[in-house]
Amino acid sequence: MAHPFSAWPMAFVVTPSDGRDDRRWWGGCAWDSFGISAALGLDVRIDTACPNCGAQLALAIGPATPPPATLAVWFPKPADQWWDDVVGTCTMIRMFCDRSHVEEWSRREGQRGGQTVDAITVWRLSGPWYGDRLRPDYAAHTRDHNQTLLQQCGLVGDFWRLPRTRPAREPG
Repeated sequence: MAHPFSAWPMAFVVTPSDGRDDRRWWGGCAWDSFGISAALGLDVRIDTACPNCGAQLALAIGPATPPPATLAVWFPKPADQWWDDVVGTCTMIRMFCDRSHVEEWSRREGQRGGQTVDAITVWRLSGPWYGDRLRPDYAAHTRDHNQTLLQQCGLVGDFWRLPRTRPAREPG
């Protein structure tokens, strides 16, 4: 994975929304899919399905266009564990029709310990997290910088605390 892009077929397909551009990208997760829009500075369509009910979700978003307010994103494990298996983590950061669908799915699938976040919050995080990724002068963000980005989006507490040591492979 080269966050926010994935070379593997995953649960999100991102397409420029102008109708003339036929590129397609795999988004590793909901967060990465928003990040593709931020990194490219493009309005896009994101296609995925709600893991609970199977409804097809087609979102028109962009750097200045947030997703629908009802959508929810589920994060499977605390931030200090994301890098233990970054592909597995990304595979599970999914988009749901709403918070009630996350709750139903979590109960049915026996998923415990994750956190549910409004999709708009994840979209707000994706801009500063991924927006500079394709610039020629890009330098990896520090842990403290990224922790500040999480805090600015209201993602605080132990669950959102990034690891103190830099992992060999940085997600996102």
